[in-house]
Order: sequence, then structure tokens, then C-alpha cells
Amino acid sequence: MHVQGIAWVGTRTDRWSETVEMFEHRLGLRRRDDQSGIAVFTLDNGDTVEVFTTDEPDHRHFTTGPVVGFAVDDIESARAELEASGIDVLGPIQRGGGLAWLHFRGADDNIWELTAKEA
Repeated sequence: MHVQGIAWVGTRTDRWSETVEMFEHRLGLRRRDDQSGIAVFTLDNGDTVEVFTTDEPDHRHFTTGPVVGFAVDDIESARAELEASGIDVLGPIQRGGGLAWLHFRGADDNIWELTAKEA
């Protein structure tokens, strides 16, 4: 596996409005989308920052703070490498919007992500 960079960061917070306001108005991040319980920001280089409410159902496993998504070129082989090394992969590979991603619990007990662009 070769990590190419950081492509995504997500955080789940009970101070959603304040966090969204900070990213948008203090840091100047461009707000791309709002979904139920999610604000999505895009950085100039195409990376994504997402802010989740605590009751947003798809990210309940984000219990350790911000989750960082490392960009890899092959999500399937990266998953196999994680599993072979004894890393706890959380659920199946997810896909959408031209991306594939998976979450795993690291040796530090934090939740991490791998993400890859799909053709």
C-alpha cells in the first residue's frame, strides 16, 4: 500500500453549527453541499472536509475525534493488507461519487479511513 496524501477529514460534533461556522467563516472553506446532518466543504486542491451532527446515523462509529482519510491508489489491496496485518476493518468498502472508502480502528484505538478514486 502506498499512501498518496490526505484526501478527506470528517468530524462528528455536538456543536455542529459552531463548527460549520468556524470552517466556513473563520477558515474560509467553501461549502459545497448540505445533507441531513452533514455539511460538506471542498478545499482548493479538491480535498473534502465533512462535519456530522451527533445524531447523523451513518457515522456513529466516529467516536474518537476527527477522522482522517488517507488517499491510496487501490482500495481492495489496501483492505487486504490491513486485514493481513491484524487491523480491525469496520464494515465493507463503501462507494459513491467516484470514490471508494473504508474505515478501520488503528493501533491507537482511533478511527481512520482509506479512500481511493474510482474510474
